[in-house]
Amino acid sequence: MKSHHGRPGNVLSLRHVTPEHFRERARSYRYAAALADDRQDVRRFRELASMFEEMAVELCDRRRTGFEKLAAVPAASGSGR
Repeated sequence: MKSHHGRPGNVLSLRHVTPEHFRERARSYRYAAALADDRQDVRRFRELASMFEEMAVELCDRRRTGFEKLAAVPAASGSGR
C-alpha cells in the first residue's frame, strides 16, 4: 500500500510531520490511559504520551535551529551493519 506521498504505508518524510502530529498521538495515549483498567497499562500509556510530547518539543526546537543538531547526530541503524 502506498501513501499519498509515494512511500509505503504511513511513512512520512520529516518535513511532512508536524509537532501537532506528535501532540495528537500524546492526546490519544493520555485518553487510553484514562480508559485503561490495568495499572501497568496506565503507566505505559502515560510514558508514551510523555514521549510524544517530548518529540513535539524536540521537533519545534529542530525546526527553529534548522536541523543543525540533527545532522550532527549519526542515525541508528536497525539493519545491524
